[in-house]
Amino acid sequence: MSIALYETQIHDLLYALTRSDNIEQVLKEVVELAKKTTDAEFSSLYLLENDKITHHILTSTGDFPEVARYKIQQSMKDGMAGWVYRHKQGALASDVTIDERWVSIDNNDPFGSVVVVPLMIQNRILAILTLGHSQKRFFREYHMAKAANFAERAAIIVENVRLTMRNRELGNSFVSLFNEVEQPLLIIDNDEIRYSNQVAVNELSIEKETTVFSESVIGRKIIQLIKANTNEASTSSFTLEVAEGNSYTVKTSLLQNVGLALLFSKI
Repeated sequence: MSIALYETQIHDLLYALTRSDNIEQVLKEVVELAKKTTDAEFSSLYLLENDKITHHILTSTGDFPEVARYKIQQSMKDGMAGWVYRHKQGALASDVTIDERWVSIDNNDPFGSVVVVPLMIQNRILAILTLGHSQKRFFREYHMAKAANFAERAAIIVENVRLTMRNRELGNSFVSLFNEVEQPLLIIDNDEIRYSNQVAVNELSIEKETTVFSESVIGRKIIQLIKANTNEASTSSFTLEVAEGNSYTVKTSLLQNVGLALLFSKI
């Protein structure tokens, strides 16, 4: 297989990970692909956020969790992973026994040569990837370049999956919060109903399965009132008559990256 074809396959496998919403599984797959790309025997990946490790994948140890955590802390404090994090650049140790940046934490250290590269997004370190081999001088500048190229592509994938998970968690938080509201509440985005609480479904006669706002009579009426009351402010209010003797004051609020929230208060 040609090098170009092999790298294309690696790229395709990385890209396929964007469909996942399981960050742990994505990190494991990234580590395995990194090993294949560089012919590494061992690898680890630390995912960071706000200077703290939120996830880690280790393929070179069978240590107890407490021991593994200690090794991670030491590698970030005094070892090459920490050096890469502080300097925001990759590092190559062809022979770890003569490279002062590498810290051997125990007598069973299997590493002979090591490549460590950062996964970065806009000068922000997203993760630290360590690739190791038992043979000294196995890794050379060629491997370093391949690892750096892989890290550049992998960073985009990992960041996309992490943002997808965060948006989903945020959405779940919104739903939990909105379900506590005792008044009718809708969130629309253009003509799409993104959320409606049960009170809105019951009182405004909006079918739960309806996603297009203008398909309902009440939806078309509200859209007209929104257009008539549009201004530069992020909030507004108007009166809506659903039926004779059944009216609401409707307060609207624009939620950034979510949609337009409509809260109904009976008059």
